[in-house]
Amino acid sequence: MCGRYHFGAHLKEKLKPYLREVEYEQLSFGEIAPSQTIVVRTRNVFELAKWGITHWQKKSLIINARLETVLTKQFFVSDYQKNRCVILADGFYEWDKEKNKYLVHLNSEHFYLAGFYTTHDNIKQAVILTREAPDAFQAIHNRVPVILNKEEAQAYLRTSDIQNWKAPECPELILEQQ
Repeated sequence: MCGRYHFGAHLKEKLKPYLREVEYEQLSFGEIAPSQTIVVRTRNVFELAKWGITHWQKKSLIINARLETVLTKQFFVSDYQKNRCVILADGFYEWDKEKNKYLVHLNSEHFYLAGFYTTHDNIKQAVILTREAPDAFQAIHNRVPVILNKEEAQAYLRTSDIQNWKAPECPELILEQQ
């Protein structure tokens, strides 16, 4: 599961040329929690969205979708096929069973989290795709977000055959206890 991620101020600054001033001011940075305003990259542009999709029956916020079952869930399938996005990040947070918090990152400045969005009341709402965690990460948590580099993110956004798209292997994760 991905319940928090990190979007550093340096990443926000990089996006300034792509966003209108009012959008830039609304954009959250630092430790990002569900329901906050985030930036998503759709096929051609950066746009603002709220993190989490409101479930129409339960009125609860759904923040993640399992890659393994997303195409079988009626609630997700159409948006996953038509409204894919990626979320720029430089880390994500996980907690182990003893409630120790970890910042998880890569040996790179930033990466992308695979996701998709829906539009509700003219507001984009996005979820992050998750997958089974690699063996080395299982002691912390059994799920991790689907992490993409720039080329993988472009391929994910542009594929016309999402049913046969295969997520790349999870990269080596670096853990920092907080």
